[in-house]
Amino acid sequence: MKKFFNILIIVFSLSFKNFAIANEEYELTQNDIDEIYEFATNASMGIIFHEIGHLIVDEFNVPIFNNEEDVADSFMAWSLIQIPDEYASYEDYEYYAEEPHKVIKGISDYYYYLTLLGKDTSEVYGKDSEYAIHSTDNKRFFNIACFMKGSNPEVFNTYITKRGFDYILEDQCDYNYWQMSDAWWDVFKGSAQGEEYEFWEVYVEDYVQKIFLDFQDTNVNIHQYFEEYAKPTILYFLQNVIAQVKLQEDYILSFEYCGGDINAYYISSQNKILFCYELVEEFMNVKTEIILLKESL
Repeated sequence: MKKFFNILIIVFSLSFKNFAIANEEYELTQNDIDEIYEFATNASMGIIFHEIGHLIVDEFNVPIFNNEEDVADSFMAWSLIQIPDEYASYEDYEYYAEEPHKVIKGISDYYYYLTLLGKDTSEVYGKDSEYAIHSTDNKRFFNIACFMKGSNPEVFNTYITKRGFDYILEDQCDYNYWQMSDAWWDVFKGSAQGEEYEFWEVYVEDYVQKIFLDFQDTNVNIHQYFEEYAKPTILYFLQNVIAQVKLQEDYILSFEYCGGDINAYYISSQNKILFCYELVEEFMNVKTEIILLKESL
């Protein structure tokens, strides 16, 4: 028989593992906490790639004929999906694509979870917030899942099918992915000739830092989370994936408390990506709700 709990209050703190569920106590296991941290890290990294998409649109004057938010999502997807043709061998692809694939699945699952939980981002960000210009969560998940299927259905089909999107047409997604991919390669081609790319480094031999991290004051728990989980992942992607883009200017990726604003922004006038700690906490809370939902069934 299934157990249904009436969840009264969920208060998540990195220092406490107990959640009040009706009149019962559920104690998060260490595995639960690891899942929450990993999910928050991957979803955060997905958002960072999205904001870097805005940055690239700005720096390289990418022409926009649609919603720029969708274009930034497409850069995120293109950067993280990876395809075997980009590597010397399939073994290299499996090795180097593992971490990017975790990230794109993490940010995709965030949009999927919001839909599953019956939430709307207007509840999270507010109907009058800048977030209202984004596509709906379900649409963003669909778009990313379609890019996944179009790029490499054998790798992503299991993930997509488990989330109920197995009906996505492979031919259409194949077209969508390659159209998007060709567009981004054209951006980085610049004025280079032949097989060369003006703004893309195929092999990053000498890492030149162009995006600098800044962590503003935060509480002990969030600080510990970043030091042990998020920061190493962020540095890995900046040094091994984003480093391939030949950025012309220096930028700051700043993590700050935003007075309750659950969001992230690219601020062109300051060459800055502002990532609110509140958004990290939102990712943790959503994953926690999913874990509690599974426990209640």
